[in-house]
Amino acid sequence: MPSVELKSVVEMLAQSVPDFSDDIHELRIRFADLASRNKIDAGITISHRTVGGVGVIETSHAPDLHTTILFFHGGAYVAGSATESLSLSSEIGVVAGAKVVSVDYRLAPEHPYPAGVQDSLNVYAQLIEDGTNPESIVVAGASAGGDWPSPY
Repeated sequence: MPSVELKSVVEMLAQSVPDFSDDIHELRIRFADLASRNKIDAGITISHRTVGGVGVIETSHAPDLHTTILFFHGGAYVAGSATESLSLSSEIGVVAGAKVVSVDYRLAPEHPYPAGVQDSLNVYAQLIEDGTNPESIVVAGASAGGDWPSPY
């Protein structure tokens, strides 16, 4: 049985689904507006950095976490950002007991396919090169970020 909180989130999201017929700039404004309604829990450490030449936001709720969630935001590859999905990605990290590396991949149409996918692969490869055990990486995402296509 879904919790009251889950039902509230589902209702909120159903009322704020962007109209994809809008121009790209309006769509991005709507995504940012939706994201601004979400809050980040106290106690979350947030750091902005570059991994594999790509901007990421790393969140953690405790020191020495051994699992890394590699998170890809939604937005149909044309909207959204790691910042805008910070509430969701950091909450997933808390629930999973993991730190989160949220990838701020490039967006189309300014950066057409496969730019966003390549950014994502670059972050993954750099994490491994920097010593993250591949077996400790969990891939997660929302919407387009949850089902990004493989270039292979």
